[in-house]
Amino acid sequence: MTRLAKPEKKAGKGNERREIYAKAQIKANSYKGQ
Repeated sequence: MTRLAKPEKKAGKGNERREIYAKAQIKANSYKGQ
């Protein structure tokens, strides 16, 4: 976790966008599974 903390702060918006996109995809996949 500590390793990711530094790049996350540097990337900022880019990383946040990526996380949100990943979470959205996971949600979509879970819905498909149901």
